[in-house]
Amino acid sequence: METVKSSVPFNEAIRFYLHIPLTEKMTRRKNYRAECPWCSTGRLSLDPVKKVGWCLDCGNGGDLLSIVCSAEKVTLETALENLIEKYDINGEACAGDECRSTGRAR
Repeated sequence: METVKSSVPFNEAIRFYLHIPLTEKMTRRKNYRAECPWCSTGRLSLDPVKKVGWCLDCGNGGDLLSIVCSAEKVTLETALENLIEKYDINGEACAGDECRSTGRAR
């Protein structure tokens, strides 16, 4: 699971799942904000260096998988499957946390 998270480009996945435009802050690797998938306030602070997000209003937060689960209203298993498919991560090479990325987003 950790290798899947490290294989997925955080900013790109956040932009896709939270439907936010690319900003200059995102390209400079600074913290930026998006709508919170837990409470929909628009105050989710995202840290692309630590690859986490937390809501300044409701206090919920987590890593990329937590954010994807909440945004898509799916289970952890489904979120993992979606990320593996979207980012073409070789599922055959996965053994526990040992996966390798075979490509970038399609």
